[in-house]
Amino acid sequence: MAYQEAPPPAAPHSLTPQQQLVLEQRQKALDIHIQTGDHLDGKAATIMQAGGLLIALSGAVSIPAFIYNPPSLSPQIALTIAFGAYLAMLLLSLWAWMPSKSVSPGRNDWDWLYNSYISEGIDRCFEQILSDLVCSIDGQLDRNRHKARNVIIATWLLAIQLIGILALALTV
Repeated sequence: MAYQEAPPPAAPHSLTPQQQLVLEQRQKALDIHIQTGDHLDGKAATIMQAGGLLIALSGAVSIPAFIYNPPSLSPQIALTIAFGAYLAMLLLSLWAWMPSKSVSPGRNDWDWLYNSYISEGIDRCFEQILSDLVCSIDGQLDRNRHKARNVIIATWLLAIQLIGILALALTV
């Protein structure tokens, strides 16, 4: 049996490899959730553009005909549905797209930083950093859930717009 040296003890003021891995993993999780929010913002912007294009095209084609030859009730209802869905979609997309409070780990107050991190022992500092990261991840998850809900509803409203415009095209 070969003699194996025990690994040297960790320096008294350093994180263990497990603690380092946990912090890196939580930081990556936070970065992923922040990127998810950015992707949802992009989707909301795309939905707004698509809806705007649909309404602009249908308005350019339909409104002059409405002025010179007032249509029956069904085309008016179809156009009203399309424009109503567009307005609701626009509001939801803007709500999803608007900057919202991003929850960064910890606080930006010097006294709090000093008392919670710098003046604490390594284990207590690690626990505080980990707690701050977990709270930040939870905040990002809540933020992304609200954005995703608005984007999903806005997408359905885009479909309703399209149905209203198709109904308008079939009735005119």
